[in-house]
Amino acid sequence: MFMDADSILGKFEDNALAIDKFTPLFDNLLVQLAEQETSTSTGIALAGLEEEEANSGAVVAVGSGVYAANGDLLPPSVSPGDSVMYSRYAGGLTD
Repeated sequence: MFMDADSILGKFEDNALAIDKFTPLFDNLLVQLAEQETSTSTGIALAGLEEEEANSGAVVAVGSGVYAANGDLLPPSVSPGDSVMYSRYAGGLTD
Protein backbone atom coordinates (compact mmCIF):
# COMPACT_ATOMS: atom_id res chain seq x y z
CA MET A 1 0.00 0.00 0.00
CA PHE A 2 1.27 3.48 -0.85
CA MET A 3 0.43 6.54 1.21
CA ASP A 4 1.94 9.91 1.98
CA ALA A 5 3.77 10.54 5.25
CA ASP A 6 0.99 12.85 6.50
CA SER A 7 -1.30 9.80 6.72
CA ILE A 8 0.92 8.13 9.33
CA LEU A 9 -0.35 8.92 12.85
CA GLY A 10 2.43 7.35 14.90
CA LYS A 11 4.65 4.36 15.40
CA PHE A 12 4.88 1.37 17.72
CA GLU A 13 8.04 0.86 19.76
CA ASP A 14 9.73 -2.51 19.27
CA ASN A 15 7.06 -3.32 16.62
CA ALA A 16 4.69 -4.24 19.48
CA LEU A 17 1.10 -3.49 18.48
CA ALA A 18 0.01 -2.28 21.92
CA ILE A 19 -1.34 1.10 23.00
CA ASP A 20 1.34 1.52 25.68
CA LYS A 21 3.98 1.11 22.95
CA PHE A 22 2.41 3.71 20.61
CA THR A 23 4.14 7.06 20.03
CA PRO A 24 2.21 9.71 18.08
CA LEU A 25 4.14 11.64 15.43
CA PHE A 26 4.29 15.43 15.06
CA ASP A 27 1.13 17.12 16.42
CA ASN A 28 -0.94 13.93 16.76
CA LEU A 29 -2.43 12.84 20.09
CA LEU A 30 -3.68 9.55 21.47
CA VAL A 31 -6.80 10.13 23.58
CA GLN A 32 -8.67 7.57 25.68
CA LEU A 33 -12.37 8.33 25.35
CA ALA A 34 -14.28 9.17 28.51
CA GLU A 35 -17.17 6.95 29.53
CA GLN A 36 -20.45 8.52 28.45
CA GLU A 37 -22.70 9.30 31.41
CA THR A 38 -26.17 7.77 31.10
CA SER A 39 -27.59 9.13 34.36
CA THR A 40 -27.06 11.99 36.77
CA SER A 41 -25.47 11.57 40.21
CA THR A 42 -29.00 11.43 41.66
CA GLY A 43 -30.01 8.57 39.33
CA ILE A 44 -32.04 10.47 36.73
CA ALA A 45 -31.65 8.81 33.32
CA LEU A 46 -30.28 11.02 30.57
CA ALA A 47 -32.36 9.97 27.55
CA GLY A 48 -30.77 9.80 24.13
CA LEU A 49 -27.14 9.98 25.20
CA GLU A 50 -26.48 6.29 24.57
CA GLU A 51 -26.32 6.92 20.81
CA GLU A 52 -23.94 9.88 21.05
CA GLU A 53 -20.21 9.33 21.19
CA ALA A 54 -18.17 10.95 23.93
CA ASN A 55 -16.38 14.15 22.96
CA SER A 56 -13.97 14.23 25.87
CA GLY A 57 -11.21 12.05 27.21
CA ALA A 58 -7.75 11.81 28.70
CA VAL A 59 -4.56 12.38 26.71
CA VAL A 60 -2.52 9.17 26.73
CA ALA A 61 0.39 10.20 24.50
CA VAL A 62 1.48 13.25 22.48
CA GLY A 63 3.73 13.78 19.50
CA SER A 64 6.75 16.07 19.52
CA GLY A 65 4.91 18.96 17.83
CA VAL A 66 5.20 20.68 14.47
CA TYR A 67 7.88 22.78 12.89
CA ALA A 68 7.21 26.46 12.21
CA ALA A 69 8.25 28.08 8.94
CA ASN A 70 11.42 29.39 10.64
CA GLY A 71 12.40 25.85 11.72
CA ASP A 72 11.48 26.17 15.39
CA LEU A 73 9.73 23.17 16.95
CA LEU A 74 6.34 24.16 18.36
CA PRO A 75 5.51 21.65 21.12
CA PRO A 76 1.92 20.51 21.74
CA SER A 77 -0.11 22.51 24.24
CA VAL A 78 -1.34 19.37 26.02
CA SER A 79 0.45 16.65 27.98
CA PRO A 80 -0.32 13.04 28.88
CA GLY A 81 -2.89 12.97 31.66
CA ASP A 82 -4.66 16.18 30.55
CA SER A 83 -8.44 16.04 30.20
CA VAL A 84 -9.54 17.34 26.80
CA MET A 85 -12.70 18.07 24.85
CA TYR A 86 -12.59 17.69 21.09
CA SER A 87 -14.76 18.29 18.05
CA ARG A 88 -17.45 15.66 17.47
CA TYR A 89 -15.93 14.66 14.11
CA ALA A 90 -12.26 14.81 15.17
CA GLY A 91 -9.92 11.86 14.88
CA GLY A 92 -10.66 8.25 14.11
CA LEU A 93 -11.44 5.24 16.26
CA THR A 94 -9.23 2.17 16.52
CA ASP A 95 -10.22 -1.31 17.64
